[in-house]
Amino acid sequence: MQILAGILLLGVLVAFHELGHFLFAKMLGVRVLVFSVGFGPRIFSFTKGHTEYRLSIIPLGGYVRMFGESLDEDLTDEQKRYSFLHQATWRKSLIAFAGPLFNFILPIILMFFLFVGTEEVLLPQIGSIAPNSPAQKAGFKPNDLVKEINAKPIESFMDLSSVIAAHPLEELNFLVERENTNINLLVTPEEKESQGRIGVMPVIQKPIVTLLPQSPLKSYGLEALDEIVSINSTKIISIEDLLLNINILNNSVTKIIRNNKEIVLNIGELKQDNFLWPDLIKKYTSFIDQESLEKSLKLLNEEKLSLDASYGLASAKGVVSSVAAQSIASDLNLEVNDRLLAINGEAIVSSPYLEQTFINNLNKEHLLSVIKANGQRQILGVKFKKNTENTLNLNTNLYTLFGVDLLPTYSMGKTKIRNVGVFEALSKAYNQTLNIAVVTAKSLFMLVKMEVPSSQIGGPIMLFDIAKQAFDKGLAFYIMVMCMLSVNLGLLNLLPIPALDGGHLLLFGIEAIQRKPLTPKTRAIATQIGFALLLFIMVYALFNDISRLIK
Repeated sequence: MQILAGILLLGVLVAFHELGHFLFAKMLGVRVLVFSVGFGPRIFSFTKGHTEYRLSIIPLGGYVRMFGESLDEDLTDEQKRYSFLHQATWRKSLIAFAGPLFNFILPIILMFFLFVGTEEVLLPQIGSIAPNSPAQKAGFKPNDLVKEINAKPIESFMDLSSVIAAHPLEELNFLVERENTNINLLVTPEEKESQGRIGVMPVIQKPIVTLLPQSPLKSYGLEALDEIVSINSTKIISIEDLLLNINILNNSVTKIIRNNKEIVLNIGELKQDNFLWPDLIKKYTSFIDQESLEKSLKLLNEEKLSLDASYGLASAKGVVSSVAAQSIASDLNLEVNDRLLAINGEAIVSSPYLEQTFINNLNKEHLLSVIKANGQRQILGVKFKKNTENTLNLNTNLYTLFGVDLLPTYSMGKTKIRNVGVFEALSKAYNQTLNIAVVTAKSLFMLVKMEVPSSQIGGPIMLFDIAKQAFDKGLAFYIMVMCMLSVNLGLLNLLPIPALDGGHLLLFGIEAIQRKPLTPKTRAIATQIGFALLLFIMVYALFNDISRLIK
């Protein structure tokens, strides 16, 4: 299956790339002699007109052979009309550029068919609200349904996020539906990374709690990972509800859910005495980022004050639910019910957030802020093994990378099915392709600047492995991976290396500047250098593939 998935994926990308060269050559009057998907001996072929169409045995590329690709040939004036190298520079450039162009067109086509029709979207309903955020200060509450922003209708949470992101530091007028009543709320998004943020999420963080061992709530029967559902008949919707009104626990009848069973607790008088805290422990080796260290200490001290004020009760977000043996987490002595609070002084908002932070910075040491199950505060240094990036694949997650699973504490927001028209689907497909191209270009630039290790360059084995993993995740995922690799192929072919399309464009540009063709000798030397460079990259990529297999 891995080989078939890889051949299909690569075959589609190569065929569409070569189709671009073929169609533009035919359109501009250049005679095409061979259109081949694959290299080497032919599996089968047929001839139509002047062109032989081939399927060849080595599925690692393809080519279009055009008439007149060498200036050494002695051609008549009639033959020069359909000879490739005797065309005007702009015509040759268009034919060379058409291959990469079609690699950018293919994702737009594929994603168009993925997007058009119907889609499930999150309603623009407020779930979680960050403490001290612009949304909280403006009076937003969980379950508020946003209907308009500045009189513009809002259909989904994506619409909501897009409008907020586009207006940092600008006052926005929200029309909100709350308990069947429409109200207006004014909020000014704060600016973060040049985008607006008001501190809301579409998901609700359930009121699942964790407790310090010395919490007075334990004497009344409350346990870690209980979900508080009501206090004195007041329904508790989210953890924010609970923590903002923590004092209502005093002298209350509290309903909790434990192991899917509802239990009633009669909680008496609670005293907010300061607890005896174990000493703060710092376990890191070479970390020198003083700013992150200070932020980590500040956050841990704030959490200590918060726990003091809330009778030793806190959100169960970030609580470790399992630890893998012989992992980085187990080496750090992390245990079930420890709570991961922050990474490098930034609060951990979710398991994917922590995972992505690690993946984006595998070669640096991280500071992990932890509240142990026994109440001890720790700052741990997390450092990954050298060449960890070589082990990453589509199945990598926080458990396989670091060695922990975190307790799920969020409930998904409400969704609806909406129609996606032709023009909207086309716009979304174009924008998504553009985003992939920008991210890929940045990655290539970082590779050239050696900010990303060259060991991440992969060859055919890596590609076939990615194809297999994508195929296992379903057709939609497989198509999205095909789209990303198509953009990669297009950008790589535009690199100014002779023998690639970008190299041809470079040579044509030189010809345009000097207003005469390059000599056959100059062109041959450039091509030899290009092929040598490509061969080196291919051998190095194959070496990386084999190294990954050995490891």
